[in-house]
Amino acid sequence: MSVVISSLGIETSNIVNLNANILTKTCEYFDLPLNLEIFSDMNLAVGEVNHPGEWALKISKAINATQYINPIGGIEIFNPTQFDLAGISLKFLANNLKMYSQRRSVFEPSLSIIDVMMFNDKDNIRELICDFEYISGS
Repeated sequence: MSVVISSLGIETSNIVNLNANILTKTCEYFDLPLNLEIFSDMNLAVGEVNHPGEWALKISKAINATQYINPIGGIEIFNPTQFDLAGISLKFLANNLKMYSQRRSVFEPSLSIIDVMMFNDKDNIRELICDFEYISGS
């Protein structure tokens, strides 16, 4: 069964369950470890959240985290000063996605993992997804 079919082929009307299944199946395919916890199942008391980036800060505090890493695409919603004051290191994951053949004349970067999987073998994909750097949030 393909990764896409096993990822999307579950009976659910819950986007969180669908996302969890997609992450689980994708990591299984690449033999990547995944420790997945769903916030709504954790019974954490995080208090009032005043802006979108504060969710990560409140959850990090509740689980006594010392570091929070987010994809680079969400950088604008975070307040680095709040993380600094809480003693939590804020970093962003920036992938250095190299060009690969998409069987067309113009390369379109950062489409999706599905696009990467359509045009690359497993070993090449592992190289592509492991080429990243952390950008400091402060």
